[in-house]
Amino acid sequence: MARIRSIHPGLTSDEAYMSMSMTAKAAWTPLWMQCDDHGIFEWKPIVLKALIFPADNVDFAAILSEFERLGCVRKIDIGGRPHGVVRNFAKYQRPKNPSYRHFKADELPADVGSYIAVKGAAPPSLPQSSPSPTENPPQMEEEGGKMEEEGEEVSRSVAVATRPSADAFEEFWKAYPRREGPNPRKPAEQKFNALAKTGVDPAMMIAAVKRMAAEQARDIGTRFIPQAITWLNQQRWTDHAAVAFAASTPDKLAIEDAVSIFAKTGQWSRHAPVADISQAPAELLAKHGLSPEGRRVQ
Repeated sequence: MARIRSIHPGLTSDEAYMSMSMTAKAAWTPLWMQCDDHGIFEWKPIVLKALIFPADNVDFAAILSEFERLGCVRKIDIGGRPHGVVRNFAKYQRPKNPSYRHFKADELPADVGSYIAVKGAAPPSLPQSSPSPTENPPQMEEEGGKMEEEGEEVSRSVAVATRPSADAFEEFWKAYPRREGPNPRKPAEQKFNALAKTGVDPAMMIAAVKRMAAEQARDIGTRFIPQAITWLNQQRWTDHAAVAFAASTPDKLAIEDAVSIFAKTGQWSRHAPVADISQAPAELLAKHGLSPEGRRVQ
């Protein structure tokens, strides 16, 4: 059953929205109405076309693929069937009487919770030894274009490691694929350094961006390559990191790479061999300081 949804006034100035084709823009907000209150919908292009564009000759499978390339939607498996999840859905859609079709509120997988921005689903903060000496400028978020306020998790990075060398970001920047439109360097460098300070391995981000460039080779030079700051802010690099590291270290299992990345970022890679962190071996979770539910053990 379709639901009433809210539209943030900053939607039209959002980078991903501006990169959409006109048909995709027309389908974007009506797609929210076909989601449950976790932002999850069944990946049925024919059915969605009939619900959203009943009188138009459009290829809805191509529209879903466009959303996926732009990072607005993630395709997941639920009960052996394909479903889609809308990024940051819970950040802007807050119904008084929520209705969940696929997962109960307390059973939502950690990676899905992080993707839709459920409050409290962000990766746990590391122990603070001193206030962060730098603050990141507010960045645009998808699904509404709302500026992040100071004090959110991304801006609360603490200096728990030394500042990464300039060479690390320089390697990242050279590996980042060319795109159509602006791609400001300074905010990307600030974000890269902030992630490194929270414990994210710069080598992992570099390997991930190289993997992304290889996977999206046909999109290089187009609007489908996101700005580097967007790619870092939305932690899209976690989608490529496990695959990149598994390819470079074949003696390690992909599941261990995925757990290691989750322990550092709170994000479960869609390239992992299991659907979510709860399906990872308990001994592997314990090795990385995680409980069987994927929570950080104090």
